[in-house]
Amino acid sequence: MDAKGLAVYVNALQWRLHERLGAEVSYDDARTLRKAAQALRSWYKAEHGYSRELLVRDEQGWARAYRLHGGRYDVEHSRTVPDREVVALREVAQVCARCGLGYRTTRDFRGPALFVFSLSDRTAYPQAVACE
Repeated sequence: MDAKGLAVYVNALQWRLHERLGAEVSYDDARTLRKAAQALRSWYKAEHGYSRELLVRDEQGWARAYRLHGGRYDVEHSRTVPDREVVALREVAQVCARCGLGYRTTRDFRGPALFVFSLSDRTAYPQAVACE
């Protein structure tokens, strides 16, 4: 996606956050939320095996990527990968703390991976905005 296409998505996210939650979020913060949502979705997709690599966490918390080779995931073609999920969640937490928002994630890769909601909404099910 080119820069102009990304700007359209980021501006739309800014507008949704303002209209639905009343949150004033800067362009850079909205861009961070959008990029983090994309990273989380691709990470969860790989964890479920719906990509060219299957991500599996070991007992120390490291992620191993098993490459699809010859129709199956091969141990010989595995490698340790950096944990993009932790990095994305850290960035989301920083943005949400700055803007007075809360967030939740879904591990289902078929829909939005990241939702943001207002912390001032004290209902049982606060209105959330998908960061797609």
